[in-house]
Amino acid sequence: MRLALLLLMGAAVASAQNKMGLWSPLYYKLNPSRDDEYAKFIDSVSSNKCLARSFQGAILTGPTSRPPPLKNVLSPGQDARSDEYQRRFDYLYKAGDWQPFGYIYTDYGRRPLDAVLEDVDRWCDAINGYRRSVRGVFIDQVAEDLTCAPKDKVCLKDYYQKVVDAIRSKCSVLGVGDAMIMLNPGRSFNECKFMADNKIGFVNGWEDTYDTYQKFSAAKMIDCPCKDKGVRCVASIHSVPEDISQKQVEAVMTDMAANGFSAIFLTENKRPKQYETVPKIWPLTAQAACNVDAYVPKKRHMTRRLMKA
Repeated sequence: MRLALLLLMGAAVASAQNKMGLWSPLYYKLNPSRDDEYAKFIDSVSSNKCLARSFQGAILTGPTSRPPPLKNVLSPGQDARSDEYQRRFDYLYKAGDWQPFGYIYTDYGRRPLDAVLEDVDRWCDAINGYRRSVRGVFIDQVAEDLTCAPKDKVCLKDYYQKVVDAIRSKCSVLGVGDAMIMLNPGRSFNECKFMADNKIGFVNGWEDTYDTYQKFSAAKMIDCPCKDKGVRCVASIHSVPEDISQKQVEAVMTDMAANGFSAIFLTENKRPKQYETVPKIWPLTAQAACNVDAYVPKKRHMTRRLMKA
């Protein structure tokens, strides 16, 4: 099961300190019980006074870790979006000031580039895709090192540059601004120049279990790569004890903020299904986030607001 994440970044108004952001999955499979779970989650965020003026962004995916399927059309130019998926995306779209991302996996550069670019098209095309539902793309399974050598069959830097260029070209909206991009290498990633050159605003800089987090934190081995390049780093910690207290969650958030992180995902679920459902500890996590200030880069790459249709 590949990642599909919901990102809830705490970004308050200019006169206030940003609160710690949160993220959680929205993995749509046309399952009524899951739809109800997601609807309650969306409503809880939209109605939370603490998060009411925060940045809220959703990373969306269909049933096979790809954009939702399209329907057959009778003539060119006819709307090809799936009504079932569009209806679900619209629920999020109408719930508040959400900023959704479309999910694309790359298998660390091993997935054929044509297949990746096809997913970019499906997310970013206004007629044969879901552009009205997203403001950018979440690129999963990014290679940690983009250095190219003569012996390489695929130059990873060129591979990811083509993906980023396609997103910028097809997901950006004239008069509104550039599409947002987030990279997920999982942990180690030091391609700060690549991110700065392409004005990439987000990176998932930490992904592991709660026990591993504790060991690395104690050894002072957690840091946000590229945090001084205008990039907002997020973290993902799974296998969290179900009986964790709010004070303990606040301590984790405070520690991650001190290490340069702007948002965090905490779940009691374990690999490989850590991203498949909304965490049971979500209400506690949301309340804890209201009490912790996030790290905010001194300069951030400006990105567009979601264009309402």
